[in-house]
Amino acid sequence: MTVHHNLVRAAALESYSPLVQSLGGDPHSLLAKAGLDASSLDDPDRYLPYRNVLQAIEIGAMELGVPDFGLRLSDAKDPSFLGVLWLAIQSARSVRDGMLMAARHMHYHAPGIAIEVREVHGSSHEQVELRFLLPDLPLLPQATEHAVSHICKVVRVLSDAEVGPAEVHFRHTQAGSNRQYREHLRLVPCFRSTFDGILVESVAWRRRLPRQNDQLQAFVERYLVAAAPRAKASLTEQVLQTLRTQMRLAPVNLVVVARVLRLHPRTLQRRLQEDGQTFEMLKDTARRELAGQLLAQADIGLSLVAQLLDFADQSVLTRACQRWFGKPPSVVRRESLARSADR
Repeated sequence: MTVHHNLVRAAALESYSPLVQSLGGDPHSLLAKAGLDASSLDDPDRYLPYRNVLQAIEIGAMELGVPDFGLRLSDAKDPSFLGVLWLAIQSARSVRDGMLMAARHMHYHAPGIAIEVREVHGSSHEQVELRFLLPDLPLLPQATEHAVSHICKVVRVLSDAEVGPAEVHFRHTQAGSNRQYREHLRLVPCFRSTFDGILVESVAWRRRLPRQNDQLQAFVERYLVAAAPRAKASLTEQVLQTLRTQMRLAPVNLVVVARVLRLHPRTLQRRLQEDGQTFEMLKDTARRELAGQLLAQADIGLSLVAQLLDFADQSVLTRACQRWFGKPPSVVRRESLARSADR
C-alpha cells in the first residue's frame, strides 16, 4: 500500500508563528518563503506538504539568525501535539514500548518520518534512529534537531524524567553553542555521526510504567490503523467513517475496510447491497469530500491531490471533479479560496 511521504499534520508547526513573532520576525513572510499560507496552520489535523514544512523550519533559523531555532520550536510544545498518537504512546507498558508504538504509527502524524528502534551489538544501549523519507533531501540541521528533540522529550515525559538519552547523535555539523544544546537537550550531541537519533540505556527504558493501560492502547491503536467506528452507527456510516479516516493516510480498498470492521469482504458487500449501497459508491462519496478539502488548500498541488485520492493521474481527477462539481479542479480551487478570503 502506497504511503504519501510528503505530508505532515499542521500541528508540526503549531508554535511556529508565536515563536517567530517573539524573535522579532514576521511568520507570514517566512511561511510564504516556504510556500505555505499562515492560515493553513489553523487546523492542527490538516495535512501540509512536508517538504515545505521542513523548509519553513530551516528558513526560520536562517532568516532570524537563530541557530537553535529548531530546538526552540520543539521546546514550545509538549508531545500532546501528536494528537491521538500521544494517547497511545502514554498507555504503553514501558518507555521502549511507547517508542515502538510511535515508530509503528508515525504515519498518522507524519508519513514522511520513520523511527527505528534497534539493539546495539555489544552495548548496554539501544538506538532510536530518525529518518526523513522524502527523496533528495539535503541535511536539514534545524528540522532534524527539532524532530530528535521531540524524541528526547517523549522519553523523558513517559518516564517522569527518570530516563533520558545517554547520547544524542546528528549527521550534520554543530549549529549552535554547547550552552544552547545543554539548555535544550541537557547534553552536547555527537556531530558528524552516522545517524540522527539517540542512544538509551536498555534496562532503564524497559522498566514497566505504572500508568500502563492495555485497553486504552488497543482502542487508540485501532483508531490509528484506520478508524474506530461508532458501534451504534449503521454499516453505511461505519464504512464512510473508516474511508474518511483511512483515505487521509493511504489508498484504501474493500479488503482494508472489511478488516477494520471485522467482516469478510463478501459479507460487507452483501450487507451494503441490502442497504441499497455499494462499496464503490461510498468510496466515491468519501473521495468527493476529501477532494473538496484538499482543493481548498492552495499549497497542495493538483497532481498531489490526484495522488492522495488514489487516482492514476491528474486527468482522472479532472474528470471526477466534472462529475462531482460540474467544473474542473482548478475552478473548484479558485472558488473555494475566494469564499475563504471573503469570510
